[in-house]
Amino acid sequence: MKSLRHYYIVFGAIYIGLTLFLSVLNMFLKLPMAGMSIVVPCLSAWLTAMRFVKLERRAPNEAEHKALTFGSFGIFLLLNVILTVGAVLVLGSQGVSVSELSSLMGGGLALIIIAVVVLVMFLSIFFGIWWAYGRSIRKLAPKIIERD
Repeated sequence: MKSLRHYYIVFGAIYIGLTLFLSVLNMFLKLPMAGMSIVVPCLSAWLTAMRFVKLERRAPNEAEHKALTFGSFGIFLLLNVILTVGAVLVLGSQGVSVSELSSLMGGGLALIIIAVVVLVMFLSIFFGIWWAYGRSIRKLAPKIIERD
């Protein structure tokens, strides 16, 4: 199997670029951003898959599909941890303490609800990435190759 490092870098760059673009757009237009947390990583994977097809002149095989899916999802998680830690550091420098944030969430039931929502969101993102590198790009690959 060919090294997929290039495609991981492309995924990360597209993900960061789309996130920053939509954040800046939201500052000016005040758009609802609820669905963007699922759309951005899936769109990033889809654009990365299209790049794969253009460069390799074929759709990813099963081993590459699996590696791209898990690798991109891992990069997505890592970037979100980095962005979350950065946001906590910025909020901490603005005078917002973690105890204030935890008091806003209420008791243990709120944490369970948040955990379930986050789990469903991460599963949705994982399967969206899996779809982008699999079924979606396999159907589009002949058209992309033919067009080039």
